[in-house]
Amino acid sequence: MAFGGKRLLTVDWDTQDLRMALVQPRGTGIELLKAVSVPVPKDVASDDPERFGAFLREAIRQSRIGNKHAVFCVPREQVVLNTINLPPSPADDLPAIVLNQIARELPFSSDQAVIDFALSTDHDPKDPATALVAAVRVDDIDFYRKVATEAGLSLTRIGLRPYANRLAVMACVNEAADQTVLVVESGPHHTEIDVLRGGALVFSRSATATMPVLREERVDRAQDSRITTPGVLDARESEHTREAISRLMVEIIRSFEAYRATDTTASVDHIVVSGATGLEAELAQSLAARFAARAELFAPDKILDLSASRAKELRGFSAVLGLALGQERAPLVSFDFLSPKKPISRRTVRMRKVPRVALTAAFLVAAIGVTYYKFVHVPIAAADAMRLEVVALQPDKKRVTGFKELLENVEDWRSSEQYWPEVLATLTQEFPTSDVAQVTRISFDTVKDTKSKGKKYVAQMDMRLRTAELGVVNDITEKLRTLGFEDVIPDSESPIGGRRTSIYRFETGVRARLPKRKHVKVVKEATEEEDTKADAENSAEAKIETPEPVAATPDASTETAPMTGNKSNERSAVEPPVIENETAPANDAVSSAVTTSEEGAES
Repeated sequence: MAFGGKRLLTVDWDTQDLRMALVQPRGTGIELLKAVSVPVPKDVASDDPERFGAFLREAIRQSRIGNKHAVFCVPREQVVLNTINLPPSPADDLPAIVLNQIARELPFSSDQAVIDFALSTDHDPKDPATALVAAVRVDDIDFYRKVATEAGLSLTRIGLRPYANRLAVMACVNEAADQTVLVVESGPHHTEIDVLRGGALVFSRSATATMPVLREERVDRAQDSRITTPGVLDARESEHTREAISRLMVEIIRSFEAYRATDTTASVDHIVVSGATGLEAELAQSLAARFAARAELFAPDKILDLSASRAKELRGFSAVLGLALGQERAPLVSFDFLSPKKPISRRTVRMRKVPRVALTAAFLVAAIGVTYYKFVHVPIAAADAMRLEVVALQPDKKRVTGFKELLENVEDWRSSEQYWPEVLATLTQEFPTSDVAQVTRISFDTVKDTKSKGKKYVAQMDMRLRTAELGVVNDITEKLRTLGFEDVIPDSESPIGGRRTSIYRFETGVRARLPKRKHVKVVKEATEEEDTKADAENSAEAKIETPEPVAATPDASTETAPMTGNKSNERSAVEPPVIENETAPANDAVSSAVTTSEEGAES
């Protein structure tokens, strides 16, 4: 972008310093008229456009820089940067191609960004090209506009800091055009790491690494009437500096390895370090040892015709001088976020397409009308009619909901209905004889089924036993399973201690889920058929002896007194038989007395 040879003020800043350079373009180079570096006060926030603009205006006034035409730059951390390949195309078509490709790769909408690009070489319509594309949020560009307005400046261009550093290094290092150059610009909070290959910027990254700015070792002295900056003194090596350098080295190595992922044969040929923190010299030595390459500090002595001591004062001015060097470059090889490259002659293209567009629009309107009536209007009318029906049925909704709740209550009642008396009758019929086992306690309980997702309840049984022989509980367990009991779990068999007064030698128990009600009914019917046959065969004078009542012990759940039984009609007993001299009882007994509380018995 040519500036007509007028004086130009280039400005760059970070959280610690404001750097300005007043230059005069001279052909392909520049003439330095004034360079100023001013520390940013702690009460001035660099992200506040009003306060920072006022600070910039005051710094320009005190530095006696009368020029109002300024160029700013956007730092790397505010930019989405990408490299794309372009086919052979006329220059007027390149912006449209770039925008079409980069819009799909942005992390935000292209409407919220200012997009510009720069070709790596001069454009030839017959050859393919490589473009470095940068996208900045509109809010960030508006910030720089506000700062310039508050400072009383007229913005002519907003460039890209990594690209400005590239131009400054290319101007100061003659070998950079044929080498792979690692460029490191250190800052107080952000360090920009760039890779140049064949003179083109092929990689750029901003690393967050806090670097101490040793202001107590910097003295204010004017070494040249054109240069007004704090003196730059290289920091002495210490534990503090080594720690900061070590953190930054990790980020630099990580960045170069990230670049090598795209070019596995890449190696560093040259290293250039810029910045004004005071750690640049030590950092350059560490980089030279790590990459086994020549490392030097940025020094614009040749391009500005300065002595080495004067050029040292401008070590942190690489971006400022690069902005000035890029001012005279052609638009296709420079960045300008203030006036980004856009597709040309869109209005002309639209005017040529007006007749075709009008015809197409008329066809589309007619097609949309027919489609709307056929596929939209009719379904909408049907939906409206159904909506009216729903409104009309709303009064019945409450009754339906109430009936549904009643059904749910009935279902809950059915799922929790207890039928343990039938189960108890089945157990009485199928239990072994009293000389084999005796039930000392049996309890039933209804609990929620943890295996079911819905509101479902199951009945459980816990039965305590005394057995005459070891292993009887296993036979009872198998019998319960055949009767339809679920999750039947036998307890361990423990010997009965003390003086033996009965034939029962072991204590044990069985826990199980009650069988399904329909299965219990089947067992009951089968039992009734067998009883009928037995009654027909037996004498009509057979009697059933009734056991004497025994006081029940209250329990939290439904229990039975000691119970035994056999498969034939036998008399019942509520107490276990007492055997003297360890002989078997004279008669079998089945105990089926259910212990309840006194009030429960009366009810």
